[in-house]
Amino acid sequence: MGKIESEELSDQHYEYLTFRHFFVHAYGFMLDEAHLEVLANNIPDTWMQFTKEIEKRKTNISRVT
Repeated sequence: MGKIESEELSDQHYEYLTFRHFFVHAYGFMLDEAHLEVLANNIPDTWMQFTKEIEKRKTNISRVT
């Protein structure tokens, strides 16, 4: 059936997962504010791409069933 999300979106999600891992396992004062700002600014675009890919996936599944 294939992957649920594209490789590009998976890479974007990986950035958020690595940030979360670091945040959970490090002290807050060690955070890179510039990296945090980039992640925060990309949330709307990442969410939009995610919802588009899910809708596309749902459409493809509907065609098969």
